[in-house]
Amino acid sequence: MSNKVLLIISSVSEKNSFTCKATEIFIENYKLINPHDQIEILNLNNNKKILSVLNSHNFINFYDDESDKLIEQLKSSNKIIIAAGMINFSVPTTLKAYFDNVLQVNKTFKYKYQGNGESIGLLDSKTKVQLILAQGAIKGWYPFASFDNYLIGVLKFMGITNVDVLLYDGTKTSQKSKLSIDEIIDKNKLIELSNNF
Repeated sequence: MSNKVLLIISSVSEKNSFTCKATEIFIENYKLINPHDQIEILNLNNNKKILSVLNSHNFINFYDDESDKLIEQLKSSNKIIIAAGMINFSVPTTLKAYFDNVLQVNKTFKYKYQGNGESIGLLDSKTKVQLILAQGAIKGWYPFASFDNYLIGVLKFMGITNVDVLLYDGTKTSQKSKLSIDEIIDKNKLIELSNNF
């Protein structure tokens, strides 16, 4: 049985990006061992709906057919790869805008006050997610800036708990900034992750 894989790209620097380079290696290997899987690429930088962020002027009409298409695309994928670099201690604006579109009550989750107990995620818990992330600071330097935990939490809120994280941290430190992206990225680790995805 073939899988439907959704690749979500949110890096603001597509040509010189740890996440884009690592994702490229990951996907190339994945295609070799899973030639029948369908891979759909969603580059948030090129999506008109995503570039129109939620605000007081568009709030009433924000959730539309385009939002529903993004939700359907997400729901119909049984494997998801999210590539994101930290921007100002958080996820890129485009990725936040993506979640603003797909986090809709009774479509991807139910509030906990709509029933007993906790909120309920409506996405398939068997969906596998690979996060490929990068940040300039070493993890833990800024405890308030745990964007990997934010992503894990948002996915869990929608019902997805099978999440693996690959984080390239400290990329702007004096030790790593002298190295090229290829020198920092461990190709063998990416291939191993891809083989197990």
